[in-house]
Amino acid sequence: MPMLICRSLILLVFCSILVINLSAQDPAIDATRTELIESFVENLEREGEFDINDIYDQLLGFLETPLDLNLADEATLNQSELFSPLQVQSILNHRHQYGDFISIYELQTIRDFNMRFIRSLIPFVTVTSKLENFHVSIPRMMHEGKNEIITRVERFLQQKKGFQTGVYAGDQNRLLFRYQHRYENRLSYGITAEKDAGEDFFRGSNPQGFDYYSAHFYLSNYSSKLKSLAIGDYYLRLGQGLVMYNGFSSGKSAFTANIKRGGKKVQAYRSISESQYLRGIATTIALNSKLSITPFVSFKKRDANVFVHPDDTLDVIRFSSIQQSGNHRTINEIQDERAISESIYGVNLQSYWKRFNIGLTGVHTRYSDPLIRNITLQNQFDITGDRFTNLSIDYAGNLRNLHFFGETARSNNGAYATTNGLLVGLARRAHLSLLYRNFAKNYWSIYSDPFANSTRPQNEEGLYVGLHIEPIKKISIDAYADTWSHSWLRFGTNAPSGGKEYLVRIRYYKKRTTELYVQLKRKTRERNLIGNIEPVRQIGTEHRTQFRIHFSQKLSKALEWRNRIEWIRYSLDQNTPTNGFLIYQDFIFKPLSFPLSFTSRFAIFDTEDFNSRIYAYENDILYSFFIPAYFEQGMRYYLNLRYRPVSAWTFELRFEESFLARTDSFGSGNELIQGNKRSKVKFQLRYQF
Repeated sequence: MPMLICRSLILLVFCSILVINLSAQDPAIDATRTELIESFVENLEREGEFDINDIYDQLLGFLETPLDLNLADEATLNQSELFSPLQVQSILNHRHQYGDFISIYELQTIRDFNMRFIRSLIPFVTVTSKLENFHVSIPRMMHEGKNEIITRVERFLQQKKGFQTGVYAGDQNRLLFRYQHRYENRLSYGITAEKDAGEDFFRGSNPQGFDYYSAHFYLSNYSSKLKSLAIGDYYLRLGQGLVMYNGFSSGKSAFTANIKRGGKKVQAYRSISESQYLRGIATTIALNSKLSITPFVSFKKRDANVFVHPDDTLDVIRFSSIQQSGNHRTINEIQDERAISESIYGVNLQSYWKRFNIGLTGVHTRYSDPLIRNITLQNQFDITGDRFTNLSIDYAGNLRNLHFFGETARSNNGAYATTNGLLVGLARRAHLSLLYRNFAKNYWSIYSDPFANSTRPQNEEGLYVGLHIEPIKKISIDAYADTWSHSWLRFGTNAPSGGKEYLVRIRYYKKRTTELYVQLKRKTRERNLIGNIEPVRQIGTEHRTQFRIHFSQKLSKALEWRNRIEWIRYSLDQNTPTNGFLIYQDFIFKPLSFPLSFTSRFAIFDTEDFNSRIYAYENDILYSFFIPAYFEQGMRYYLNLRYRPVSAWTFELRFEESFLARTDSFGSGNELIQGNKRSKVKFQLRYQF
């Protein structure tokens, strides 16, 4: 350990000297989005890697062609990722009451905007009042748009057990190829291909080359009638997520008003997740000024655990679960690949009035083979069979300083789920958020993603209350309280149970130079007691308390310095509590007129067990976000290098390395790496023309 500390101090000095660094993300990706992703992973309780180029492309489009605040409708404002739901409603109310904006600074007159936020909007929005040009032809958009090609390769430098034993079919390289053509935010088409580490490449199970291919063609706001059209792979975001909602969506976080689902109903899919997308065709058509229709169909193969049921006389194929990892490295994973067919048909009708809108959604899902589960106490209410139907009604409306929204859905077994929210503008610098949800223990939907404590809308009733206030200039306070209960058993909890979660963040912000926040988060929930071997285990109360201090300082126009200290304490009833500690330091440097730039981090962590692990967002190369779980005792550092000799070419290199002090291995099973060091390198080339 002394040698580890000595090496850590040397690296810390090195990182402190190496201050010519740059965030690997484009400036269009702001800190708010990364914090939402960080909070999402904390709630999910597993480390994650995210490819959110859809958000990046959206903001890049607004940099090139700013969003017109006088012309954008509610869906466009929500989809822009620039505004909170309350701010969207404030813009719409202002336009309705006073007419078009004369200047962007007129936003100062709206209760939910301040000058700091308005200045950050300047690159992305405009207030011109010219009529939107719906008459640009598709050939013209194809000719005048911009093209982008990205190639990426990454690998661990140490060999995992699966490669040493030959269990993995392919090599250690993870490969990505992406081509995209984009005209503003109105036309996009392209192809994405990816191979995970351990998968065959141009041989074995993948003679066609890459393991995963995705393609899309997408039109947005092409005419006053055709609001969107997606052919190929696409997202659907309907209502509040009880029936159909794909793609990234935030959960509980310090951004307490981000509780509403929204945005354009149909969006292009450009990411590399191999499960959470639809494949076929979808469109939104405005039938008139008060009614729109969104029909959609999807046909694709899905990975699944298949088997032959012992009661069948014929070889009837059935499956017990759908696989979502996207890995096809071993014999079993390859056998499960594309094992079943999924067909989805649906439609959404949306009716608009001056201050209120209402929607109706119907979705029918059919599988080529029936889903049969091994029934346990926990899953006896989960769906079985090969045909599933969901219906829902959603609504949203405004009344003075109130914005209300919600959705109620029914699955074909007669079970219901409902979620209803309210956003209240209490004063110019204060707003309140409320959300109630109630999901029956036997409700089920395949592609659902509402705001909830669980990962799906089933077996949960809860109430969320959030508050944001700015008592004095430069100071803001965000807090939420969420309480929930489960009427039936869950995985890891063999009895009806419940939980509570609280968060308070006090933030100091000085114009463009300094940010300091202190955050306390506490979560309690009922879980099975460890070590109890009774048929029905005893239930105990799990406590998790997290305290964080985060500080960032803009040392110059090009250089930013970030620091974080985080502590966590975990306990389960009378068991001995365990603690976790993390401290890291980032340097981010973006020279305005120099092609070479870097990002670096050095972190020291010490956690007593996996329960006291800590998640922290890491800068990565463009289009990629990574949030690891820091646990055990050790250190971790990374260095991202970006070189852009001319505007068309961008070269990026990332190197990361972790060291552990109390153990001599990383991971387990086929992912096991022997030794106390794990290193990874990633290279990406981006060409724009």
